[in-house]
Amino acid sequence: MTKTAENTYDVIIIGSGMGGLTCASLLSQLASKRVLILEQHFKAGGYTHTFRRPGGFHWDVGIHYIGEMKDGAPGRKLMDFVTGGGVSWKKMNDPFERFVYPGLDFGVRSGKRRYLADLIEQFPEEEAALRTYFEEISAAVQWPVAQMIAANLLPSALATPVRILAKLLGGVGARQAFRKTSEYYNAKFKNPKLRALLLSQWGDQGLPPDQSALVIQAMVVAHYFQGGYYPVGGAAGIADSVTRIVKAAGGEVRLKCRAEEILIEGNRAVGVRVMEKVGKEEVERRFYANQIVSNVGAEITYRRLLSSRPEAEPARQELSTIARGPAHVNLFISFKDDPRKLGFQGENHWIYDGYDHDEIYARQGDVLEGKPHFAYVTFPSIKDPAATRHTGEIITFVPYEAFEKWRDGAWKRRGEDYETLKKRIADSLIAFVEERHPGYRDLIQAVEVSTPVTTEHFAAHPHGVIYGVAARPERYRMKCMGVRTPFRGLYQGSADTMAHGIMGATWGGVISAAAILGGFFGLLRTFRAIAQGPRLSGAAPSQEAPGLTGGLSTLEGPS
Repeated sequence: MTKTAENTYDVIIIGSGMGGLTCASLLSQLASKRVLILEQHFKAGGYTHTFRRPGGFHWDVGIHYIGEMKDGAPGRKLMDFVTGGGVSWKKMNDPFERFVYPGLDFGVRSGKRRYLADLIEQFPEEEAALRTYFEEISAAVQWPVAQMIAANLLPSALATPVRILAKLLGGVGARQAFRKTSEYYNAKFKNPKLRALLLSQWGDQGLPPDQSALVIQAMVVAHYFQGGYYPVGGAAGIADSVTRIVKAAGGEVRLKCRAEEILIEGNRAVGVRVMEKVGKEEVERRFYANQIVSNVGAEITYRRLLSSRPEAEPARQELSTIARGPAHVNLFISFKDDPRKLGFQGENHWIYDGYDHDEIYARQGDVLEGKPHFAYVTFPSIKDPAATRHTGEIITFVPYEAFEKWRDGAWKRRGEDYETLKKRIADSLIAFVEERHPGYRDLIQAVEVSTPVTTEHFAAHPHGVIYGVAARPERYRMKCMGVRTPFRGLYQGSADTMAHGIMGATWGGVISAAAILGGFFGLLRTFRAIAQGPRLSGAAPSQEAPGLTGGLSTLEGPS
């Protein structure tokens, strides 16, 4: 296929996850770029997908709550700019989290001071340590993030002084940010129950304290200091809004297009070869642009899309040195009655059967035999004022290897053994919750189970990994995580570029857009524009709540 006006764009973005959507929106608004987003699935959005079932039930597959969405907060301003004001956010009730252990049930209320005061009331002997902890945990985010931005957008001669300055000014938090989480918490607190409590949200980044870097745990903790928020009508409104912005600037979102290869001429990226689903057939097509952004993570970028390029071999070697992150199962539950009758008010429940998070993670395989040790329990319908039927989710981590034999099977016909395993896991997780909340099981109308091979099938994540390259200390020393690649005109802009989660991926998109717009000065330009507000509207033309109209995407059932 030769270059034509129809297959040539200013920028091509591979993948429509949050990083790709963010980059596309910024380039469309700030530089009037004609952007093509390529998405292998039949709906855009990545982990901002929403799917529904008959009777008015719907769930988000990736967003369970987001912090920093208060009106006027930096995170909210960024999200409003990216979506063109097309998404509304509802603050969760307090407490918005419950950390549940044998003999201990702690509710987390929004507000840094209230959280600190509640902890001191529970653990008065640790007051001094807690007060310095809240200062250091913020420093463990702010200064390392500055380092990461500098490494991505500044010449190395300038990035090095920034790293040194960050360590000097950031104090203990900044100096320990890239060490193991456990090293910091074990030295900081004497009470093992307090340590466990403060680490309860490790599932938001996927690794227990003896495996993760402090910086990622600190990001999670600090992100929710002001509480949790939920998108009204579901997360599908994010992709819908950005799609409108991209099209308004002359761009396009092309679905059912699986990227197979990034095309390189000399040392420059010039396009993408894809297989596009047309009816029941797949057709090879090629699209061209002067700039390409990969939103699919470092693994897919270097191992698959650049598999034939020797220049990518150092990146592949780097990736082979780090153990992969976790896979998970997710129960999507339809309720026949209101969970609030049991006292639930929409808060997330982190339920553990012990205080040793590393041991709990090591024993994740026990759930395959019906013996879970951890469950994340959430109620999207209570968080969402636009929901019409009550829904819930239960999530836990599992070893991918237990599901690997079904990875290449037809996703609706994997056989009786697969269905039996899913049922055993579902029954055990429901019983785990029922033990602590009698009556939970009786509320359930139906359950669907997503497994690691579901994630691999729909999201194309290798080994069903949920969070990209694992946030171990060595991850933050890997060159292949950066926004820039060995090829001119090729950038990365995903959760791997900055941090895990929806907002981490959003910032990955910001950094990739800034790199295209001029590096550090492009970032300053982006910040100024965000402060001024959106330039293109992503709001739906009707006044209906986003996500409850035909805009809901269907994941076609976890399986």
